[in-house]
Amino acid sequence: MFAFLRLFNYTLYQYRWRALINFNLASQYFRDQSVFSSTLHTLYHLHFLLGLSLFGALLICHYVPSLTFTAFQVTLLILFALIGLYAIRGVLGWLLQQLFRVEDTLRFAQFYSNLSYSYLAFWLMPVVTIGYYAPDPWPLYSIYAGVALVGLALLWRYYRGFLIVKEYFSIYKYRLFAYICTAEIAPVFLIVKGTLLLLPLVS
Repeated sequence: MFAFLRLFNYTLYQYRWRALINFNLASQYFRDQSVFSSTLHTLYHLHFLLGLSLFGALLICHYVPSLTFTAFQVTLLILFALIGLYAIRGVLGWLLQQLFRVEDTLRFAQFYSNLSYSYLAFWLMPVVTIGYYAPDPWPLYSIYAGVALVGLALLWRYYRGFLIVKEYFSIYKYRLFAYICTAEIAPVFLIVKGTLLLLPLVS
């Protein structure tokens, strides 16, 4: 999938990268409604979920060496948890659209989120490859690099997200803050905490 999206669809890969950097180009790309019905858009979502699942499994297997699960099983567990998170965010996003009538703005924010995270997945793939297959101490270095990449991607995504919704921030400040905490931040902590609690019980 990495090769298919990165090499065999290089023109789209470059276009999406320019859209990630250029706000106006991202708006133009977003207005192309065929984007959301394309198979490639769905594959970019799936590629991100797989990339983050592999990196999460690398973290868990490294810091919980007594785990009886294989890396493949941990990856599947994280993948299903992320799919659940996607479903929760989708429902909360729909509720926000109905409450505040900000459908286009929210869809654009979610679209830009996909752009940010999809490229995070491309950067994480070399990280997880080194983490799983390279000799010591390279796996530890790759974990540090992966954590740094995730942190940078989140900062970029929230910075751009604020630029998208800032015109509504003065009106819906507390509601949007509550949405960010419940739909964006809290589920991540819940998944991490839940995974750490679940693994010892089933191992």
